[in-house]
Amino acid sequence: MAAAEKLLGVGLSKNVYLVLADHLSFSIERMREGVRITNRVYWEIKTYYPDEFRAGLVGLQVVRERLGIELPEGEAANLAFHFANARSDGSDYDAMRYAKVMGRLVNLVLFSLNRPIDPKSIHYLRFVTHVKYFVERYFTGAMLGDTDELLHEQLVAAHPREAQTADRIAEYMESQYGSPVPTDELTYLIVHIARLARA
Repeated sequence: MAAAEKLLGVGLSKNVYLVLADHLSFSIERMREGVRITNRVYWEIKTYYPDEFRAGLVGLQVVRERLGIELPEGEAANLAFHFANARSDGSDYDAMRYAKVMGRLVNLVLFSLNRPIDPKSIHYLRFVTHVKYFVERYFTGAMLGDTDELLHEQLVAAHPREAQTADRIAEYMESQYGSPVPTDELTYLIVHIARLARA
């Protein structure tokens, strides 16, 4: 636990001790019984929570060194999910839900660009980071407002295709989760999508 806190650079909720112990116990039991469960958000957790994923890998290393048990790498994503939830100040933080939504939004944008994007490029990494914080702001009610209509209109005129993609994101979020996406959030989405399109 101390290694995870050091790697993440933040304190973790004390409740995570019990959660991790329970999770690891169940994972070891499943492994001994030959039961394999596929983590359906492995890629999302690994991609959108890289620091927590690295902490999960450290956790697997600790299990290997102390217990002599080799858990599959997929378990690092499960541990990362618990670390992500434990480092948040809010009790409603849901890393699994956020990761699924982030994956859908990133895929929507990549599909709309219709060309290969280097997932290691700085523009892609910045875009993914922006989507991560966008999703967190959306679900915590901390979205930016409707303060700069002129800038938004200028960006729509300069980047109509990217603006359409941002509108699709807004429509998806509102249809699935009920809250509208303010203009300023759309503006920043357009900026990041346009940068990604030029990458």
